Amino acid sequence: MDTWSFFSTCLVSLWLHRLYIYSAVAFGISIWIVIQFSTSKPQKKVTEHDENPTGNPASSEGIEEKVVNACATLQRKEVYVAGVKIFCGSQTGTAKRFARALAEAVISLNVPVEVISMGDYDPDDCLLEETTSGNICVFLVATYTDGQPTESAAWFCRWLEEAANDFCFGKAYLKGLRYAVFGLGNSAYVDHYNTVGRNIDKWLWMLSASRVMTHAEGDCNVAQSKHGTIDTDFEAWKAKFVSRSWQYHEAHEGSKGYRLIGSHSGVKLCRWTKSMLRGRGGCYKHAFYGIESHHCMETTASLACASKCVCWR
Repeated sequence: MDTWSFFSTCLVSLWLHRLYIYSAVAFGISIWIVIQFSTSKPQKKVTEHDENPTGNPASSEGIEEKVVNACATLQRKEVYVAGVKIFCGSQTGTAKRFARALAEAVISLNVPVEVISMGDYDPDDCLLEETTSGNICVFLVATYTDGQPTESAAWFCRWLEEAANDFCFGKAYLKGLRYAVFGLGNSAYVDHYNTVGRNIDKWLWMLSASRVMTHAEGDCNVAQSKHGTIDTDFEAWKAKFVSRSWQYHEAHEGSKGYRLIGSHSGVKLCRWTKSMLRGRGGCYKHAFYGIESHHCMETTASLACASKCVCWR
């Protein structure tokens, strides 16, 4: 009876405290699962990387060498360009000075370069051609009063903003264009700091253009400048730009804006057609003969044609 009483007492005690026992068992199982998972995962990785069917240590070294060489190959990947076009929007001359300095650095790479004032450039007529030109378009733009672009860059920025938000252009309008943006501003004006550079970078991206470098900014505020002054900010960015493996590659036929049709002809939309439709005037045929540019068709002979005549319709 004494033995039976002892066992019955134990069973009753276990039954009364069953919840604590279940909790302890569940906790122990959880700890075991965590330990198994944490130890088996690294072992799996080691097995995958160090597995050597031949048992030869040299094979493992060869695998590591291949990985290192692959990384080095990616780092040495060259970027082929037909040239670099530097667009500057300057008010006090700083962006223009930076553009000249960048041009000198690019010339040292034996890559053709052109410095363009944004006030002398009509994006409506020319920017689309850069999608097939093979050029890198660099934008050095300053932010002026109240976050507005400078006078020379005002029309370019207005057109680009409208194009980015106009469904008529399409989201892939500038696909193929490669660009980099360096903005000039003053962080003392917190609400408008480098607004123009950031907007240009955003609008180009919205039109499917491709960045070749991350958008960078120079700060006139010495206390907040990353490298001490806006000049040193630019020099640091320029060094990164020049260090890229730019490789000159002669532009193909499509760089002039022509689209090849088959293997014999090229087609290009006349810039006066768009200008006339947007109410900005027509070509000389409108001025002298009253022919509206968007109703005019001018064609040239096929590329394969031996005759060099010009046909008019």
